[in-house]
Amino acid sequence: MQSGCASPDRIDQFDTRLDHYISSKSQIFGRFSLSQRTRFAQPPLPGLADGGGYSTGEYLEGTRGASFGYTYTVAPAVVNELRIGFNQIKYSFWVPVRGRA
Repeated sequence: MQSGCASPDRIDQFDTRLDHYISSKSQIFGRFSLSQRTRFAQPPLPGLADGGGYSTGEYLEGTRGASFGYTYTVAPAVVNELRIGFNQIKYSFWVPVRGRA
């Protein structure tokens, strides 16, 4: 293994949520989340000698999600609730042919 080589790993995340009180019987909310991770795992051998491996190379992962909810109180013991959500994950992984620039 090469000594002194850093393997940077960065994760950036963002979440927000909004709640709105329409009345004593109706409430809504919305949420949005975003995350991105970039990582480079240094291979044990330089350049073409490495040949690639599962745990080495460039790595990029992006996720995002959103949800919406509506709550309606019909009676003190009866509540209707609707929730809708969406999630997406994008993942890329590759080994540089001649090492990292």
